Amino acid sequence: MQVTGSFPEGIITEDGIFQGFVLMEQTFRTTLEIAHDPDIDKELINDEVYYSACLMSKRLQVEGLDRVTPEQVLDLSALDTAELINKTNALETQRANFRDAAKAAAEERDRALKAGDNQD
Repeated sequence: MQVTGSFPEGIITEDGIFQGFVLMEQTFRTTLEIAHDPDIDKELINDEVYYSACLMSKRLQVEGLDRVTPEQVLDLSALDTAELINKTNALETQRANFRDAAKAAAEERDRALKAGDNQD
């Protein structure tokens, strides 16, 4: 699952300002990617804020950038951070709704199977 968004101010690099992004859900793969990324500062990995920035950098795809670094996440403006938090919450809601719908469908299927068994 993923959501799209646009930073109000954007990530600034020497190549310009980049605003459009896609945020993907966090999975165990995200953690593994951090552990095996040679560009992650292993001396800072135990710092909770840096680790969170690492996780977010792996979940973000920003239009025009090959990759997002933890440092770029840490340097987001307050407006951009608020937008990212809003999209994170939207993604979590989307994921919860999907899981609830899947659970309800499975329960309905189980009820239908039990009803079919009782008619024999």
